[in-house]
Amino acid sequence: PTLFRSVNALDNQSWELAGTTRMSDKDYENLLAIVEAEAGGEDLEGRIMVTNVILNRVDSDEFPENITDVIWERSGGSPQFSPTADGRIYTVTVSDTTREAVNRAIDGEDLSQGALYFIAKNQSEEDNIKWFEENLTFLFEHGGHCFYV
Repeated sequence: PTLFRSVNALDNQSWELAGTTRMSDKDYENLLAIVEAEAGGEDLEGRIMVTNVILNRVDSDEFPENITDVIWERSGGSPQFSPTADGRIYTVTVSDTTREAVNRAIDGEDLSQGALYFIAKNQSEEDNIKWFEENLTFLFEHGGHCFYV
């Protein structure tokens, strides 16, 4: 009976977790595309971290409540994710590695330490880098990205 109870508890917990991740098919497709565009050159962990940042934003009161709105948000006239401005989000082919990373993050794998921002400094304008360093708290660097909260 104890084993049966714990299996039922786990099953219920899985359903509860699934219920808290409100995601339409459009959200999922946009998430795959933005992660590929932002982190397609990163390793699996780097792609999970970028996915985590987007999911962390959805969970935060500071950002929109769904993935698509988070991805396309503009702040002070600037896009939050450069592939939405330069069109890369429309041209990527989602790899199996990106699909695995996104699915693992959706399933709860979180390597982000709560990060809400990331930047690839070697591909960013000096003003953007300066804003990150003056307004945010640096958490860690992985691959080509620095993560902040």
